[in-house]
Amino acid sequence: MKLILITIPVILIFAASYFFLQSDFFKPREPVAVVVSTITQTPTPITTTDETANWKTYLNEKYGFGFRYPFSWGELQEKTVIYGPNEYERGKRLFLIFSKNSRVRASGLSSDFTRPMEGGDDTFGGDPQKPKGISSSIYVGLPGCEERYAQTYNGWVEFNLPGKEISGFRLILPILSQAEIEKFSRLYPISGDGSCPVGSKELEQAKQHAEDILKKIETGDIDKESRENLQIFREVVKSAYVF
Repeated sequence: MKLILITIPVILIFAASYFFLQSDFFKPREPVAVVVSTITQTPTPITTTDETANWKTYLNEKYGFGFRYPFSWGELQEKTVIYGPNEYERGKRLFLIFSKNSRVRASGLSSDFTRPMEGGDDTFGGDPQKPKGISSSIYVGLPGCEERYAQTYNGWVEFNLPGKEISGFRLILPILSQAEIEKFSRLYPISGDGSCPVGSKELEQAKQHAEDILKKIETGDIDKESRENLQIFREVVKSAYVF
């Protein structure tokens, strides 16, 4: 399974997960350097805490998953797009769109999905070889060339839904504020002349940069807005479940 479809010839990706509930469940995911913490979930009702008392609940009875989200994200629109039916382009995609938070992305694919996506980290169709469940990770992407300042620092929540029409769903939440993204993006200029890194030295530098940023996130060495985003991510993950 690939986390992201790449359209830029050279893009350095390093993803890692730091998770706050069950650190015993850390395990690697292939083929890129990823550590994902897996949550074992039983089909119990979603509960609330004092911090999330005014949150809304999204439950998809058809596909068998749900989560809670902040009231401030606005109204939720559910959109289904059907592609096909020819062999080159077929399948179904489910979108969730939040009216007041454009940085949150949510999308899932059917198991027969074949349409070329031209890139996009919100394309996820699950893994039929694995049981239904939820995993979470924090993702750091290090693009090259003209996109070297467009790095992403997001939290991913993946719902694996084998046997359902939508067989996998990925919810992507912002971790860092825009101010922090701009600050950290400039810590690692790909090269002085704007060219893409091609050697092992540049690759190792990019990975080290990603590790440094993840460590800052883990230790809370980030601004107030980013810490609040991180807490929202934690609460969404705790509320998520499959049934």
